[in-house]
Amino acid sequence: MVPNLCIPLGSAPNFCPITDNFVHHTRSNLISQKSFIIVMKGKYMTGCVACTIRNNLVLMVEQQSGYWAGKWVLPGGKLEMGETLDECAARECCEETSVNVDIIRQVKAYVSYDPNTQWDKQVILICYEAKYVSGFPAAGNGVTGAKWISLETVAEMNKNNGLVPDIIITMINDTLV
Repeated sequence: MVPNLCIPLGSAPNFCPITDNFVHHTRSNLISQKSFIIVMKGKYMTGCVACTIRNNLVLMVEQQSGYWAGKWVLPGGKLEMGETLDECAARECCEETSVNVDIIRQVKAYVSYDPNTQWDKQVILICYEAKYVSGFPAAGNGVTGAKWISLETVAEMNKNNGLVPDIIITMINDTLV
Protein backbone atom coordinates (compact mmCIF):
# COMPACT_ATOMS: atom_id res chain seq x y z
CA MET A 1 0.00 0.00 0.00
CA VAL A 2 1.26 3.49 -0.88
CA PRO A 3 1.50 5.83 2.13
CA ASN A 4 -1.12 8.57 2.17
CA LEU A 5 1.26 11.34 3.15
CA CYS A 6 -1.04 14.13 2.01
CA ILE A 7 -3.57 13.81 4.85
CA PRO A 8 -2.88 15.08 8.41
CA LEU A 9 -3.53 12.78 11.36
CA GLY A 10 -7.12 12.75 12.57
CA SER A 11 -8.44 14.73 9.63
CA ALA A 12 -11.78 14.10 8.03
CA PRO A 13 -11.71 11.86 4.95
CA ASN A 14 -10.06 13.71 2.07
CA PHE A 15 -9.11 12.94 -1.49
CA CYS A 16 -5.48 11.87 -1.85
CA PRO A 17 -3.89 12.31 -5.30
CA ILE A 18 -1.22 9.71 -4.49
CA THR A 19 -3.68 6.86 -3.97
CA ASP A 20 -6.51 8.29 -6.12
CA ASN A 21 -9.15 7.72 -3.43
CA PHE A 22 -10.58 9.08 -0.21
CA VAL A 23 -8.59 8.33 2.95
CA HIS A 24 -8.68 8.92 6.69
CA HIS A 25 -5.53 8.56 8.80
CA THR A 26 -5.18 7.39 12.36
CA ARG A 27 -1.94 7.08 14.31
CA SER A 28 -2.11 3.26 14.08
CA ASN A 29 -2.24 3.05 10.29
CA LEU A 30 0.60 5.56 9.97
CA ILE A 31 2.75 3.61 12.42
CA SER A 32 2.06 0.36 10.56
CA GLN A 33 3.30 2.03 7.36
CA LYS A 34 6.39 3.58 8.98
CA SER A 35 8.97 1.29 7.36
CA PHE A 36 7.38 1.74 3.94
CA ILE A 37 7.37 5.53 4.36
CA ILE A 38 11.10 5.49 5.09
CA VAL A 39 11.81 3.37 1.98
CA MET A 40 9.66 5.62 -0.23
CA LYS A 41 11.13 8.90 1.04
CA GLY A 42 12.36 10.98 -1.88
CA LYS A 43 10.53 8.96 -4.55
CA TYR A 44 7.72 11.48 -5.01
CA MET A 45 7.73 15.14 -5.94
CA THR A 46 4.86 17.61 -6.09
CA GLY A 47 5.00 20.26 -8.77
CA CYS A 48 2.59 22.94 -9.92
CA VAL A 49 2.25 24.41 -13.41
CA ALA A 50 0.49 27.51 -14.71
CA CYS A 51 -1.43 27.16 -17.96
CA THR A 52 -1.84 30.71 -19.26
CA ILE A 53 -3.77 31.03 -22.52
CA ARG A 54 -4.30 34.45 -24.06
CA ASN A 55 -5.58 35.23 -27.59
CA ASN A 56 -5.08 31.59 -28.68
CA LEU A 57 -1.47 31.68 -27.42
CA VAL A 58 -0.13 29.61 -24.53
CA LEU A 59 2.82 30.67 -22.37
CA MET A 60 5.51 27.96 -22.65
CA VAL A 61 9.10 27.41 -21.53
CA GLU A 62 11.91 25.28 -22.93
CA GLN A 63 13.37 23.14 -20.13
CA GLN A 64 17.11 23.48 -19.62
CA SER A 65 17.77 20.17 -17.85
CA GLY A 66 16.11 17.20 -16.23
CA TYR A 67 13.58 14.75 -17.58
CA TRP A 68 12.11 17.24 -20.08
CA ALA A 69 15.38 18.91 -21.15
CA GLY A 70 14.92 20.54 -24.56
CA LYS A 71 11.13 20.11 -24.45
CA TRP A 72 8.58 22.92 -24.38
CA VAL A 73 6.33 22.71 -21.32
CA LEU A 74 4.12 24.86 -19.15
CA PRO A 75 6.03 26.98 -16.62
CA GLY A 76 6.10 25.35 -13.22
CA GLY A 77 8.17 23.56 -10.65
CA LYS A 78 8.56 22.13 -7.19
CA LEU A 79 6.37 23.08 -4.27
CA GLU A 80 8.41 24.81 -1.56
CA MET A 81 7.92 24.22 2.16
CA GLY A 82 5.08 26.35 3.56
CA GLU A 83 3.83 27.40 0.13
CA THR A 84 0.30 26.80 -1.13
CA LEU A 85 -0.19 25.00 -4.43
CA ASP A 86 -1.52 28.07 -6.24
CA GLU A 87 1.30 30.23 -4.83
CA CYS A 88 3.77 27.70 -6.24
CA ALA A 89 2.22 27.85 -9.73
CA ALA A 90 2.27 31.68 -9.81
CA ARG A 91 5.81 31.93 -8.36
CA GLU A 92 7.27 29.37 -10.76
CA CYS A 93 5.62 31.08 -13.73
CA CYS A 94 7.19 34.41 -12.77
CA GLU A 95 10.61 32.89 -12.02
CA GLU A 96 10.75 31.01 -15.32
CA THR A 97 9.14 33.59 -17.65
CA SER A 98 9.13 37.04 -15.96
CA VAL A 99 5.36 37.02 -16.54
CA ASN A 100 3.03 37.72 -13.60
CA VAL A 101 -0.22 35.76 -13.49
CA ASP A 102 -3.29 35.44 -11.31
CA ILE A 103 -4.40 31.89 -10.58
CA ILE A 104 -7.98 31.30 -11.70
CA ARG A 105 -8.65 27.66 -10.79
CA GLN A 106 -7.11 24.26 -10.27
CA VAL A 107 -7.62 22.27 -13.46
CA LYS A 108 -6.55 18.76 -12.44
CA ALA A 109 -3.75 16.72 -10.89
CA TYR A 110 -1.64 14.49 -13.15
CA VAL A 111 0.91 11.78 -12.42
CA SER A 112 4.09 11.59 -14.48
CA TYR A 113 6.34 8.56 -14.23
CA ASP A 114 8.56 6.83 -16.76
CA PRO A 115 10.32 3.69 -15.46
CA ASN A 116 12.56 3.61 -18.54
CA THR A 117 14.67 6.62 -17.53
CA GLN A 118 17.34 7.54 -15.01
CA TRP A 119 14.78 9.74 -13.18
CA ASP A 120 13.56 7.54 -10.36
CA LYS A 121 10.70 9.74 -9.20
CA GLN A 122 6.97 9.79 -9.63
CA VAL A 123 5.87 13.39 -10.08
CA ILE A 124 2.45 14.70 -9.12
CA LEU A 125 1.78 17.73 -11.31
CA ILE A 126 -1.05 20.05 -10.39
CA CYS A 127 -2.17 22.21 -13.27
CA TYR A 128 -3.68 25.64 -12.70
CA GLU A 129 -5.46 27.90 -15.15
CA ALA A 130 -3.81 31.31 -14.93
CA LYS A 131 -4.68 34.77 -16.23
CA TYR A 132 -2.00 37.06 -17.66
CA VAL A 133 -1.39 40.16 -15.51
CA SER A 134 1.88 41.73 -16.72
CA GLY A 135 5.35 41.17 -18.08
CA PHE A 136 7.02 39.96 -21.24
CA PRO A 137 8.31 36.39 -21.61
CA ALA A 138 12.04 36.06 -20.96
CA ALA A 139 13.97 32.90 -20.07
CA GLY A 140 14.47 32.69 -16.32
CA ASN A 141 15.44 30.02 -13.77
CA GLY A 142 16.00 26.57 -15.28
CA VAL A 143 14.78 27.35 -18.77
CA THR A 144 16.46 28.26 -22.05
CA GLY A 145 13.41 29.86 -23.64
CA ALA A 146 10.09 31.43 -22.73
CA LYS A 147 7.46 32.62 -25.19
CA TRP A 148 3.85 32.72 -26.25
CA ILE A 149 3.15 29.93 -28.76
CA SER A 150 -0.06 29.49 -30.75
CA LEU A 151 -2.22 26.54 -29.75
CA GLU A 152 -1.94 25.24 -33.31
CA THR A 153 1.87 25.36 -33.24
CA VAL A 154 1.97 23.62 -29.85
CA ALA A 155 -0.11 20.76 -31.29
CA GLU A 156 2.22 20.54 -34.30
CA MET A 157 5.30 20.53 -32.05
CA ASN A 158 3.81 17.57 -30.19
CA LYS A 159 2.74 15.65 -33.28
CA ASN A 160 5.71 16.30 -35.59
CA ASN A 161 8.78 16.09 -33.37
CA GLY A 162 7.67 15.46 -29.78
CA LEU A 163 8.97 18.83 -28.56
CA VAL A 164 5.84 19.16 -26.41
CA PRO A 165 5.15 16.11 -24.20
CA ASP A 166 1.73 14.43 -24.45
CA ILE A 167 0.89 15.22 -20.82
CA ILE A 168 1.33 18.96 -21.53
CA ILE A 169 -1.11 18.72 -24.46
CA THR A 170 -3.58 17.02 -22.10
CA MET A 171 -3.14 19.80 -19.52
CA ILE A 172 -3.74 22.50 -22.14
CA ASN A 173 -6.82 20.72 -23.49
CA ASP A 174 -8.20 20.21 -19.98
CA THR A 175 -7.66 23.91 -19.23
CA LEU A 176 -9.63 24.88 -22.35
CA VAL A 177 -12.67 22.82 -21.27
